[in-house]
Amino acid sequence: DFIFDGGTTEHIYNIPQVYDNIINMLNMGGIFCSVTANNNFSGHGFYQFSPEFFIQTFSRKYGMEIIGLYLAEVDTPFDKWVLMKDMKFFDSGRNEFMFNSTRQTYIITIARKISIGESLFDFIPQQFSYNEIDWKKT
Repeated sequence: DFIFDGGTTEHIYNIPQVYDNIINMLNMGGIFCSVTANNNFSGHGFYQFSPEFFIQTFSRKYGMEIIGLYLAEVDTPFDKWVLMKDMKFFDSGRNEFMFNSTRQTYIITIARKISIGESLFDFIPQQFSYNEIDWKKT
């Protein structure tokens, strides 16, 4: 019913398998909550995650929905967290949201399982800001 990642996934090399396992282990209506590395954690683990990673991985296509997605500098109160629903998209179709900080920054994700979705391996997520590009014209 509830899976919490308090900073483990960034240390596991096969990240697609990790998130496929998380989605498959959740019961219907189950909640996944993650507090993991977003920026300025170089040398801490294998990965630093972007909002786009979680938006694509926890989409309805895979049977998930995001309840909350935030960026927060380490040791900042909740009222200083940045809600990622405010991401901006530019004429390029790309997400060019900038969160400038010299401090270590977490990404906090809360997602719920809403259906039996597609497999992350059968239908591999793509970075959505590139989906809008007409590759035939480039």
